[in-house]
Amino acid sequence: MRQLHGFTLIELLVALSLSLIMLLYAVADIGARIRLIGYQSALQQLSAQMARARSEARLQRLPVHVCAANLKINLDPQGCKPVRAGGGPQVWAQGAMLYVDRPGGRSGVYDSKELLQLAELAPGMMLSLVSAQPQLSFHRNGLLADSWAEFELKAVQDGWCQRLRIYKAGITTQLACP
Repeated sequence: MRQLHGFTLIELLVALSLSLIMLLYAVADIGARIRLIGYQSALQQLSAQMARARSEARLQRLPVHVCAANLKINLDPQGCKPVRAGGGPQVWAQGAMLYVDRPGGRSGVYDSKELLQLAELAPGMMLSLVSAQPQLSFHRNGLLADSWAEFELKAVQDGWCQRLRIYKAGITTQLACP
């Protein structure tokens, strides 16, 4: 009688279960990497918005401001988020809004038709954007009104945290959180 060569059912089940376990680890790692890319993208978007604010101020020769966005339910901009009483860090929960201060309007305050760009934070990513300043202003020469400003972007879910520092000349650097 001839013997058949091959794998037993037990050997196949063990190999399949080990493959599934390795696949689960790989999928979990891919999800974390995708989230990390999303966090980095949000930070880059904020950095690009600061560069655009500086450029627009120089091009239009008008003051340009960046403030915490205050959005309606349909996500249309309603204006800048009101400043918290008592000071302290300002939470920019809905993202940042870039607007130009046109002549004839209120100086340093968002009036309708002044919006240049809206950078929303994706709600599904559960990011927290915090700054000590309620609003950043770029003078008509493109310089930041303060000597520097800083944002902290944090994803509690993954323990990820980065800071974006903007210097007077509009140069941005990314820093690790302490």
